[in-house]
Amino acid sequence: MKMKSKWLKYNFPKSFEVSRNLIADSKYSEKSGTGFTIDMATKKILKGRYIERELKKQVSIDPFGEISENIVTSYYVVRFSFENESNVARIESPPRTLKKFAQALHATLGLGFFLSDVSIDPLEWINTVESLHSPLIIKKIAISNYNVSKNTKASLILNSDLDGRADFVRFVGNKPHVIDSVKA
Repeated sequence: MKMKSKWLKYNFPKSFEVSRNLIADSKYSEKSGTGFTIDMATKKILKGRYIERELKKQVSIDPFGEISENIVTSYYVVRFSFENESNVARIESPPRTLKKFAQALHATLGLGFFLSDVSIDPLEWINTVESLHSPLIIKKIAISNYNVSKNTKASLILNSDLDGRADFVRFVGNKPHVIDSVKA
């Protein structure tokens, strides 16, 4: 089973310990329908879930024209992990949007809290993996925002039977681009 994770940079406006305690004190309760549950809290890591209960009215009409209303309860859940030393947060199996989670953290921690995307160059990452393990053969590289001309940009997928890095460098050169994915 694959697990999807989203990695984000974060900034706590206060120390990690104070922020950890503020989040831990904002516990989930059935009364409020929102809050945090903490699975692990140490000096280096804070791991838990943000939960928000959502009540939706659902109207259904049966084949005889009878109208019935039901209240459907669903839960918005974000599984998170904040690491003190790296200022990197990991979101496990992220929901479609993290807006409610970010707003709850902002309300709990105050001004100065932010989440932002981590920018990673996949080819640099692969070079790091290769230096720790063994060489990889790059079969596919997907790029976007490749400048074709002043007014035109392209998205490209380069496929190779052998290692495609040399062809990638020869084809793309120094033109601006964003590497979206690399498959080895």
